This record gives sequence, structure tokens and C-alpha cells, in this order.
Amino acid sequence: MIKQVYSRRLKKNVYRLDTRLTHGIRFRRFFLKRSDAEAVAYKIKHDATTRRFGLSVALDRPMMSELAERYADDIQNPREQQRAKRVLADFCKLLTPGLCVDEVTKADCKRYIDKRMRDDLKPQSIDRELSIVVAMFNQAENYFPALDQWRPPRIPRPKIIDGRRERTWSEHEIKVVLGELFAPKREDENVQSAIARNRVGRKVQFCLLNGVRHSEMNLIPKTGIDWEARQVRIRQGKTGNYKIIGPLGPTSMEILREFYDASKTDLVFSRSANITPKFYRILREACERAGVPYGRGTRDGLVLHDARHTATTHLLESNVSPKTVQEWMGWSDKAFVLYYSHASKGSREQAGQSLERLAGRKTA
Repeated sequence: MIKQVYSRRLKKNVYRLDTRLTHGIRFRRFFLKRSDAEAVAYKIKHDATTRRFGLSVALDRPMMSELAERYADDIQNPREQQRAKRVLADFCKLLTPGLCVDEVTKADCKRYIDKRMRDDLKPQSIDRELSIVVAMFNQAENYFPALDQWRPPRIPRPKIIDGRRERTWSEHEIKVVLGELFAPKREDENVQSAIARNRVGRKVQFCLLNGVRHSEMNLIPKTGIDWEARQVRIRQGKTGNYKIIGPLGPTSMEILREFYDASKTDLVFSRSANITPKFYRILREACERAGVPYGRGTRDGLVLHDARHTATTHLLESNVSPKTVQEWMGWSDKAFVLYYSHASKGSREQAGQSLERLAGRKTA
């Protein structure tokens, strides 16, 4: 069907696609790239199959490259946008050139996973990249109304054996770290450094109180706060979807008011939605003074994202409805709630006590 031939007019080798359409008409075209010829051959075969099942062939079906570009451009956080563009570009490179959105299959997604596994990427990192792909597919109908009846392919997830989800902040760690961040000005510290340290403490406290990611907190706009209902509308960094948290407690509302009044931009907690290295440097220094291990490269090290795990575990151990926890954290998959329900220390302690009552007593 596709053969490399020499073109006298162009004085170079080209690729000839020679086939017959379903109605018998011969189709013969020349292409400079073999990938272009393969893309056209794929379209011809796909359209023939579509007609055979009585479905209409739309000429304006969106391409995967179009969806990837529009989704990535719509991400507000520059750091998340750069990451999404890289992931989606790598994903599209593995697909057949010119592939439409509704032609992507589970096998295509599996091919991307296998490729990232060969790159020696950890399953946790691959899973985070797949979250970007899933979020793009879930937003497809918003960009292209013609896809309102289309269902995205079921994407297989790599098996994560050793994740970081069980790492939570203990009550002692919360007390000593926040104590260092809220400590009065030291003799060897200038006023601006003390103010910056206090602001970092308030941000960490807000993450612990509400289980939000740092990037999500930086994206909260002033217009997203409902002061009467004590609720905040947040755009999630991983999926781009919106969630509403609240009613918030008095301390959270106090923190919101402090940053709202001090902000000179449309955002509450930041100027440009970027996460500055200074923030993590201050947090690291506070952990070191408090004697708490810090950093992903440190054994049992604490990181800010663990505050989200801590809040989730605390809600479940407080017997908050799993559905409420799912909505508060912004998860579309209830499997996350089931994971935390079984992974929390309180649940394991309760399980141990229950089994002890079952057969823990000595028999005469």
C-alpha cells in the first residue's frame, strides 16, 4: 500500500500511497514523509469501518494535537502548564500522526505507560502524568461539543507498591514546626525575615486546616471567596476542575482575611501564582530548628504535601462522611477515600483492639 519511490520532479524519494476506497475508486497520493502517508491510510481504513456500522463520518473531528494544545493553554499555573505541555507532547508523539480524539484507545495509553517504564520512571510519577492525560480527556467535551457523547478510553494505572500516602504530620510535629514559624523575632533576624516566616506559618496552617495543595492555595482568587457562606472555590492544579471547600472554621477565615487585605493583586495568597524557593527554604529551616526531618530525599522526611494526607486522615478518623471527604478533597475517584480509610493509623489501632477482644484473653 505504501511504497518508497523516486520523484523525478522533486529529485528525491517520496512515499506513494496506493489503495482502493470502499466504492472501488482508486486512491493514489504522494507524500514527502512516511508518517503522513501512514496517517492518511489509517484515516481511510477507520472511515470505512465507521461507515460499515452505519455511523456518519465527521470531517471536523478534533485532532489529539488540538485538544492537547487547548487544554495546556487553559492551565493558569505556569509551572503546571509547563509540565502538562511536556507530558501531553510526549503522549501525542506515541500516537499515529493525525489521530482524532475519539480514536484513542486503551492500547495507546498502555504504550505510553510502557515507554515511561522503560525510561525508569517511578510508578508514582507515571501515575501523576496519567492524571494530566485523564484530566485532558475529561475536559474534551468542553472544548469540542461534538464529543459530548464520546467516552474516554479506560486508562490502566501502574501498580504503586510503595507510595508516600501514609506519611502524615503528627500532633507533635505540627506543634513544634508551627511554633518555630510563629516564634517572635530573633536577635539575629531582621524584621522582614520575621514577617516572611510568619506568613509561611499561616500558609502551612491553612494547608493543614483544609487539606489543599500549595499550588491550589496560590491560585485562589479574591472573587472565589464567599464570606457569608464561609466557602472558597478552588481550581485544582492536577485536573483543572473546580471544587468548593467549606464552611471553613474561624482560623481559616481569619487567615483568608489577613492575606486578602494584604494582597495587591487578584490572588489571595500570592502575586503571580508561582511557588517561590524562599517558601521552602523557610519551612526547611523551621523543621531543622524543631528537630523534624524534612525533604523527600530524607528518610521519613516531612514535606508540605503531607499536610493534605494529614487533613484527610484526620477527617476520616473523626467519622466524617466519606462522601464529604471526597468532595472536600476534590477527588473524582472514591477509591482514594477507601485507601485512606484503610491506611490511617487510627483505623489500624482500632482493628488491633478489636481482634484483641476477639481472642486475646487466656482461657482456663
